Amino acid sequence: MHLIKFYFLFFSCFVLSTLLKGQEAVVKFESGLSWSEIKAKAKKENKPIFMDCYATWCQPCKFMDLNVYNRLDVGDYFNSHFINIKIQMDRTLKDSQAIRNWYGNADSISKNYLVDVYPTFLFFSKDGQPLNKLVGEFTATDLITYADNSMKVENQYFVLIAGWEKRREDSAYLRNTVTASMRAGDGTKGELVFYQYLQFLRDPIATENIGIMRQFTRTESDRGFRWFLNNARKINQVTGRKDFAEATLSPIIFKEEILSFFIRQDTVLDLLRICENVQNKYPSLDKDLLANQLLQQCSIAIEGDISQAIKGKPFRPSDWRDLSRKLAKRFPGFDLGKVLLDEEARYYFFNASWDEFGKVAIEMLDRYENQMDPKSINNALMRVFSHSEDRTVLKKAIGHMKKVISNYPNDTDYLDTYANLLYKAGLKQEAMDWEKKAIVNCKDSGDLKELNSILKKMESGEITWGEAAVGR
Repeated sequence: MHLIKFYFLFFSCFVLSTLLKGQEAVVKFESGLSWSEIKAKAKKENKPIFMDCYATWCQPCKFMDLNVYNRLDVGDYFNSHFINIKIQMDRTLKDSQAIRNWYGNADSISKNYLVDVYPTFLFFSKDGQPLNKLVGEFTATDLITYADNSMKVENQYFVLIAGWEKRREDSAYLRNTVTASMRAGDGTKGELVFYQYLQFLRDPIATENIGIMRQFTRTESDRGFRWFLNNARKINQVTGRKDFAEATLSPIIFKEEILSFFIRQDTVLDLLRICENVQNKYPSLDKDLLANQLLQQCSIAIEGDISQAIKGKPFRPSDWRDLSRKLAKRFPGFDLGKVLLDEEARYYFFNASWDEFGKVAIEMLDRYENQMDPKSINNALMRVFSHSEDRTVLKKAIGHMKKVISNYPNDTDYLDTYANLLYKAGLKQEAMDWEKKAIVNCKDSGDLKELNSILKKMESGEITWGEAAVGR
């Protein structure tokens, strides 16, 4: 993973707020107009209305402001196609009079269009009739695409949901309604229409239907639970994943059958036996695959116990050893190694204890590399590269990354990580050779610019980690 991508994950809010401070949205949002005046303007200019419903505390809303509305392509599209307006849905003591004037409209909009997730985007016709609804943050490209699609009747949530009961036997209409409902965040209506839609299919076990059913399956009482249970083998075949059904149902089974055991903090739990007993209740699922998934759920629950145990406390290596012994007594026979190492590495990372972090990260790879996917290995080693100064740790990191690139010799991210590890370990010429290979395999113009910048730093002997990586 390229350095800029890594740092973006951890410092994006700080960097973006600094770089974009003071910039105004390129999208022209109307201000000082009432809702009736907005609708009158839309009718006069023969334009539909785009409404962004946001809350002051909403991080995805801030993402839209910082990354989407200030783009020229987004501004050009929305300014030419819509009358645009932003509505603050919550209330604060700092609200301006203009925002206060919209309190009543905000309340009615929230009630009439079920706005309870932020951001919510509403699309109205030039006459003020509701057409479509979308929820969540979007990239600039996706927002333009969905806005354009919102002007097509086959994608309009409010139009489709109003007419679906009269078209219960129109499978194409029902399918469009399900899709629009999901994008609108209306799982209740979407689920109802989806089950109606399935009745008209000769073979409902198709990839797209499996994905939708998975979203509607949350408890054992949901219809989808029995559907996955009864069709597990075929679902696994269709999806091409041997444990898709088991992976879908295991969190539900764990919650219903096993989670209650964890509440008893002073109880010794034979998780292997407990999981085996649960497996026998679901004979249509592959026993070994279900066992593996249930044990993963147990690991997640144990992670929660560890997080509570270390919360607000300074933890040294000896404290982790004590915690390990305590957990081993509570969960006899259960492999706690990966769970403990993962939590220990996370603890050291967020507490900036870089020496300990590097050692634990390498121990994790030494012991559990074969259980980790290449992307996870790459991410872990990029963190080691970015923070560790220990030559022994860096040497071992190079060895692990060499295995990854031997299997993925043309992956730009992996080649870049390997090159940077070599560079930090003092192998300058070898590092530059591998960075050049990353450049040759790069297909993205933004990444290419970054890689060339890294290569120039290597050639001039500059560091490519720490502060030097931020904002490149």
